[in-house]
Amino acid sequence: MRLLRFCLLPVLVLPFMGAAKADGFELFQEKWKPVFRPEMREDKEHFQEKWKPVFRPEMLENKEGESFPVSMKQESPLLEPDLHVSHGGKASPRVAITLDACMGRTDQRILETLLSENIKATIFVTARWIRTNPDTVAILKSRPDLFEVENHGQNHIPAVDRPVSVYGIAAAGSPEAVAEEVNGGARAMLAAGFPAPRWFRGATAKYSPSSMTQIRALGYEIGGYSVNGDSGSLLGAAQAEKQFEKARDGDVVIAHINQPTHAAGEGVAAGLKALKARGVTFVLLKDAASPKALSAVPAN
Repeated sequence: MRLLRFCLLPVLVLPFMGAAKADGFELFQEKWKPVFRPEMREDKEHFQEKWKPVFRPEMLENKEGESFPVSMKQESPLLEPDLHVSHGGKASPRVAITLDACMGRTDQRILETLLSENIKATIFVTARWIRTNPDTVAILKSRPDLFEVENHGQNHIPAVDRPVSVYGIAAAGSPEAVAEEVNGGARAMLAAGFPAPRWFRGATAKYSPSSMTQIRALGYEIGGYSVNGDSGSLLGAAQAEKQFEKARDGDVVIAHINQPTHAAGEGVAAGLKALKARGVTFVLLKDAASPKALSAVPAN
């Protein structure tokens, strides 16, 4: 009987043990079942992005070591022309003041300084600025002895003939668009009663080599500069005044006359007065600048 009981024990117990074991295993599976989390996909994608293979031309070889021809066309850098006027000498140093009227309103602090101090300046105007500043347009037209008005374009778009962004401004993007920007500015000037422009300065004063060639072919000289007076009207008053102090005999200063709410305008007005006090003779581009004085340097 004891032997029979021993023999039957596995038969009676094992099924229950098996059931318990099976239940435990299923519970284990359920408890430890892999769970998908979205961040796991992001980690994988981040890993793939971080370790993405980099193409190098020298990798284009077959097993025999023969290289395949690869075209690696590189765009030429944008240029920022440097312009000077003829020197006047120590006794009467000459400086050309050029002021951009891009859009917006007129900075009366600067305009009144030019008028009261009898300071000559070349004003580059856009079609947009002409439309919104009829009173200043009338003043500029009434003083051809003091003001030279030149072409700053139709819509203040960088005159670059390929799709790039300059200081966050989308460029013209094609030769056709460059031509429209230049010609549109000239049309607006003629319609407002200004003389036909001889000089062109594009928005941001940066160009591609091919767009510079195109602008010259349209009959314009390019309005470069040698001293940046207000960094796009973004400087403080004291900083702008110091920039004007840097002007020397033969320099062409660039600043802006279309930001009446910016502190830079105060510094521009003060800088103009300081240059006059130094004995500077102010000249217009049409009277003193030569195309030979223009040199194109890579833009910063």
